[in-house]
Amino acid sequence: MVIKAAQRFPVSLHKILVNQTHFLPLFSEEHLHTGDITSVWGYLELEGWFGMAVSRALLFMAQALGLAVAEMALLTMDPPWRVIFQGESVTLRCQGPPVYGQQPTAWYHNGKLLEHTETNTYKIQKAKYKQNGRYECLSPGSTSSNSITLIVSYDLLILQVPSHAVFEGELLQMRCRGWNGGSLAAVRYYRDGTDITKPYTTAGQLSIPKAKTQHSGRYHCSAEMHSYLSLTRRESQVLYVSVEELFTSPVLSIANSTQPMEGNPLNLSCITQLSPYRPHTTVLWYLFYRNNTVLRGPMTSSEYQMAAVGLLDTGFYSCEVRTESSSVQKWSPQVPITIKRVSSLFCSRLRALLLLAALGTLLLGLVVVCVLSTAWSHKGRSSKPPWKHLHQHQLHNGERMLEADLARAPKKQAE
Repeated sequence: MVIKAAQRFPVSLHKILVNQTHFLPLFSEEHLHTGDITSVWGYLELEGWFGMAVSRALLFMAQALGLAVAEMALLTMDPPWRVIFQGESVTLRCQGPPVYGQQPTAWYHNGKLLEHTETNTYKIQKAKYKQNGRYECLSPGSTSSNSITLIVSYDLLILQVPSHAVFEGELLQMRCRGWNGGSLAAVRYYRDGTDITKPYTTAGQLSIPKAKTQHSGRYHCSAEMHSYLSLTRRESQVLYVSVEELFTSPVLSIANSTQPMEGNPLNLSCITQLSPYRPHTTVLWYLFYRNNTVLRGPMTSSEYQMAAVGLLDTGFYSCEVRTESSSVQKWSPQVPITIKRVSSLFCSRLRALLLLAALGTLLLGLVVVCVLSTAWSHKGRSSKPPWKHLHQHQLHNGERMLEADLARAPKKQAE
């Protein structure tokens, strides 16, 4: 039976997952005093980031403990912008796994239950300041969704950035807007204080194709706006935009020894961790390499078995994980695998057996000598060793045979 991860943790951890607001004063006071957060924008930005970080940590913890984790609901917003002007409207959509029958969707605002709806959408009409904050949803058959932060602005110039998580390989877009549709001139975009307008701006928007994690940073824009009969240059508030890792760098795992015998199977696994916040339609493809040459793939299975390896299969093995569009590609470190020859192993074992046999024979000889020496010592030093008695007996027999030959010699001469 599938059990929601939050229910398997202590109550305190469940509260962290659902409502992280009691942590924020620990951070917001410090940042407000140091000037890192100068408005409610920064507060909400930190709140959303911290909530996502804690939720992700708990999900990975559940997976590491081998707990069955239900699919997490995916919360999106249309239009997909984190910042809107007051008076504008947005629609939230909660996507979860399909379930039988019509069941309500729960909506949360800043960790508190907002209401239940019969559909998977929730509309915010003519947004006001009180609707600032963090939103989550809970659809039937799923765990709590990702967080989306909505900022309702009363400024004259805003930078609109994605409300949803942006993953590496995706298109990162943002735009500079003036209040009440006012025209803008000389629009500039900045990341961490550096002007990045020229390489990425098209049709008045900032577009970064195939974004990477290093594109994360603090963004803002500036523009000239008409103020009465003159142009006034204004700047938007600074917003932090994070480009998330879609999946971790893979590691090649060898099920058996890295020095298998020829003729034995070789089982390879390409291990990676897919982000729990990724789109539900994400599919990963796997490739396996030997000496930088493709052995198998691309395929959706993360495992590859070689039924019987030979000496020519010795080499450096690695694997690659990529998205279906190849917008994100990552390789594992190479692993050396050496195939051992069966005959060489047999000869080495035979030599070892012969050496043991020689040592056994030598040891047996030493034992026999030791036993005979011990027996002689028990009879006394005056007695002769057993092998000397045998020699003396043979000498006596020889003397008697010689005397008999001498006695027969005169008789032969007389005849």
